[in-house]
Amino acid sequence: MAEARIRNQEADFRRQGRFIPGTDVLFGSDPNVVLYDPPKRTTRDVWDDIVEIVTVIRAKSSKKFVGQQIAGQIASKIQMYWDAQEIKKDRVKAQEEKKLRALAKATMKMVISEWKKAVYVGLPPVIRIRINPS
Repeated sequence: MAEARIRNQEADFRRQGRFIPGTDVLFGSDPNVVLYDPPKRTTRDVWDDIVEIVTVIRAKSSKKFVGQQIAGQIASKIQMYWDAQEIKKDRVKAQEEKKLRALAKATMKMVISEWKKAVYVGLPPVIRIRINPS
């Protein structure tokens, strides 16, 4: 019954000229109908000129960004800033480690040279004491 009502409505629309060709799928039928081709206008009026002017101006104007695109651009710039800050922090940390390594190496060289001096100079002779068991 439901399908019969739909088909009846479709037939009524076709008779009244209110049926839009190409929408057969919506009604569940698919007759071999050529796609809808709107009639071509032969005259021009003021609105045709207005639409033409607006399309030309729009084509020439710069593309304006919508809010989501602008928010995306701002977010990417903020992300780039914080990435740059992180890179700077890593560079400072690497330089600090390099300085510490150089300081440790210099300290080790000084300690080794002082030990060499102490060994080459020699220690005071060991005093041998004999204890008599008697």
